[in-house]
Amino acid sequence: MPSPVVAPAPRRTHYAALALFFITIAVYGSWVPFETITLSTAEAWEIIRAEPLIAFGRIDRSDWATNVLLFVPISFCLLGASSVDRRRPLHWWLSIPTILVGCLALSICLEVGQLWLPKRYYSNADIIAQCLGAMIGIGLWWYAGETITTWLRTYSGQTGTRRQISWLLQAYLAGLVIYAVLPLNLTIHPEELYEKLVSNRFVLIPFSQTQWNWQTLGEFSTDVLVFVPVGALAAIGWLPPGRTLRSLPESIFVGAGIVLLVELCQLPVMSRFTDATDLITGTIGVASGAAITHALMPRNQSATAPYSGLRTWHWLLITGIYSLILVIYFSLPFELIEDRTLVRERFQQMLRVPGASLLTVSQFRALTEILRKTLLFLPLGAILARTVYYPTATRKTRWMLWTACLIYTMALGMLIEVAQVPNSHHTPDVSDALLCTIGAAVGLIVTARLLRHHHESA
Repeated sequence: MPSPVVAPAPRRTHYAALALFFITIAVYGSWVPFETITLSTAEAWEIIRAEPLIAFGRIDRSDWATNVLLFVPISFCLLGASSVDRRRPLHWWLSIPTILVGCLALSICLEVGQLWLPKRYYSNADIIAQCLGAMIGIGLWWYAGETITTWLRTYSGQTGTRRQISWLLQAYLAGLVIYAVLPLNLTIHPEELYEKLVSNRFVLIPFSQTQWNWQTLGEFSTDVLVFVPVGALAAIGWLPPGRTLRSLPESIFVGAGIVLLVELCQLPVMSRFTDATDLITGTIGVASGAAITHALMPRNQSATAPYSGLRTWHWLLITGIYSLILVIYFSLPFELIEDRTLVRERFQQMLRVPGASLLTVSQFRALTEILRKTLLFLPLGAILARTVYYPTATRKTRWMLWTACLIYTMALGMLIEVAQVPNSHHTPDVSDALLCTIGAAVGLIVTARLLRHHHESA
């Protein structure tokens, strides 16, 4: 009897794992740093009773949107875990109420638990927003769940290196567009848009409000690097059959159009700056990405470019150079603290509960810092994957090499944080080392998969 055909990922188990991951993020983010205050059950109940259904004067649009978005992936993945590759009618009508009740229970637990946490408060508005997010996630699965699953499976089922790279770049662009409209405090009201214009949050002249310093240079470098993958996508993405690569001028033109659209997406977001400077830095990133793609990608689809003419010690040298760049980037500007007591306090502060420092900044700023540190370490993971990749290595050897790479990135991240302890311009935090390791792990996994498929197709 022939064995049943197993569908490519994601399957129900994958959606269940993702749902558990997002639930963990919601719980951790709501209760970190897990410090408690003394509060009786009766006092907690009185606070809940006194809380209005919607405290209109205390609602922040970005905070409301964040709570909505928090539960969208939870309900989406829960319904995916229950319904993917199954017929809809009866099974769906049983799953949807169960998921809604479960999300409501989780939301209530998160909000009630915040009564015993310092600098947190119970809010009925947050529960309403999170339940709304759960309904949006269910609706998203109802209308597009199968389409999204099919799109995700085009990556896991692909064997061609070029197609996999194109899929990854499309996913990156989708994430970039979503990030551009966060934190979703949107407006189309003419008076609010005019207020944004007159308050210098809409800058038409490039570099007119730029203060040149090390921090600005770092921000410009990040803005350029963010759009390098967009340039690669402009070179190889959305091509008609028979064509494998756009010309360099065409790639830059398409990429610059994407940069313009991303910047326009930020126009109705009240807390975001719309700056013509971003068009220049983004176009530079697009041109760089397109040029790199033209240098690395063969024009003939049937051709298979060699992995690289570089030897292992060359890749080790590149790893060292990029590591040094990261150390310098996260250390400048450097101003030494001479007070030893303060240095000891900063060292102890560095070892606090991961994620606790994110409470001191806005949710959007926290997300920006997470993405910045993760994305900057992603190329390091890709370089390390190429450094330790040997097609003839056994599975055990590969796992040992990958583990060594992750240990190296964690050590590098901790080195950067320790170096920031006596630096008054930076806040050391072990959370950053974890984020750096996550970014490197993503780059390592994706690059290793691409190299393996490239070797199999060669």
